[in-house]
Amino acid sequence: MLYLFAEKISASLEAYQNSSQDIDQFIAGTVNLAVIINSPNRYVNLSYDWYFGDGTRLLNSCQSQLSHNFTTVRSCTVKVVIYGFYGGKRCKGVAFKDLQFTGRWWPLKPSQLI
Repeated sequence: MLYLFAEKISASLEAYQNSSQDIDQFIAGTVNLAVIINSPNRYVNLSYDWYFGDGTRLLNSCQSQLSHNFTTVRSCTVKVVIYGFYGGKRCKGVAFKDLQFTGRWWPLKPSQLI
């Protein structure tokens, strides 16, 4: 099915870890992500396609905020595609966030979990 999008949704993507401050440098592990939409009350039926940049994704989500565990990459670009409706017409937006990781970024062996 082909959709024509009537309007672009203007949005940004914030990332934070252990605080509410948006940052770019992280320790490998859980990162909190949040979509910030300009004029959020303008759109209805919002959905989100999350691409985490580590080979995983979450499609057709209703979550504008979530946490993701990054343990296998040193850096990545998180992308979220936002879909919604305004005035009965389908709208779309895209937001990106580059992340850099320090610390342990490879999966732990079972013996290291103790």
